[in-house]
Amino acid sequence: CLREGWTDGVRCKKCNTMLDEGERIPQLACNTDGIIPGYKVQCYRAGLTEGKYCTLCGRTKVSQKYVAPPNQHMYNWTVLIETTCTTAGLQEGICWCNTVTQEVIAEKGHVYSHERDNTCSMCDHVRDMSCEHTHTAVLPEIETACNSCGWTEGKICLDCNEILVKRQYIIRYNCNIDGIIPGKNETCTESGITNGRFCTRCNSIIIEQEIREPLGHTLGVWRTVKDASCTSEGLRERKCRCGYVEQEIVPKTDHVRGEWIIDIEATATQNGLKHRNCRVCNEIIVEEIIYAHNYR
Repeated sequence: CLREGWTDGVRCKKCNTMLDEGERIPQLACNTDGIIPGYKVQCYRAGLTEGKYCTLCGRTKVSQKYVAPPNQHMYNWTVLIETTCTTAGLQEGICWCNTVTQEVIAEKGHVYSHERDNTCSMCDHVRDMSCEHTHTAVLPEIETACNSCGWTEGKICLDCNEILVKRQYIIRYNCNIDGIIPGKNETCTESGITNGRFCTRCNSIIIEQEIREPLGHTLGVWRTVKDASCTSEGLRERKCRCGYVEQEIVPKTDHVRGEWIIDIEATATQNGLKHRNCRVCNEIIVEEIIYAHNYR
C-alpha cells in the first residue's frame, strides 16, 4: 500500500533487450485491522484511546488520544439510613472505579408551621412552647475528610427534643496527588516499577504502582576478538550498554589451495605423486597419484 508493483519481466541476456516488461500491479489500499490498545481513564489517572494501524505497511491510521482524568471520584450515592428531624442518617457512595465511601447525613431539624399550631410539617412533632430548654446536648462536629463531607457542631434540647442549633454541612474535598511513591527504572535484566501517588491528607493510595518488564539487552555490532583461520576457530563479541557481553565462536575457514607440487615424477613404468599445500598453514590438503605414462 506504499507503492504499486510489477509482475516479472523478461530481458535478453545477450543484447539486454526487454522482451516483456511485465504488468503493472495497482497499489493496495491501507487497512485498519491492526489495533493499538489503549486504556481507560480513571479518577486520578489519564486514559488513552484505542489506535489503529495498517497491517500491510505499518502506518498509523487512527492516532491515539490523551484523555484527561477528572482528578476526583464520581460517586453514586445510596441512602443506607434515612435521616429524620432529630436523628442523623447514613449514605454510601460507590465510584465507577470501585472506590467506596460512607458519610453521615445530619438531622434535618423540625420545620414548624404556625398554620398547624407549631406542629412539624415532616414528623408531626408539636413544639412545647413552655419548654425553657434547660437540659441540652451537643451534636458533635464531624470533620470533613477526603471524599467525605463534614458537619458543624449542633445543639438539641433533651426535654422537648427540639434542635436548637442546626448542624451545617461542610463540603467535602477531593484527595490530592501530591504524595509520590518513588519507583525504579527497569534495566536489561531487572524489572522496574512506576511511580505511585498517594493523598497527603488521608494517605490513601491514589495511583497504584505497576511492574514493568525488563528491557532485554540491546546489543551492538559484532566485533572480532580473534580471527578464524584454517587451523583454529575465531571469536567475536558484541556488547550491551549495561556491560553484558555476548560471545560467539567463529568456525574455521576453508584451506586456501596452493599450486600442485610434484613429489615423485611419473615414468613410463612407475606412478608418480603430487600434492597441494594450504597457502596459509602449509598443511597438505590433497594428494594425487600421477599415473605412469603407459596408463595415460
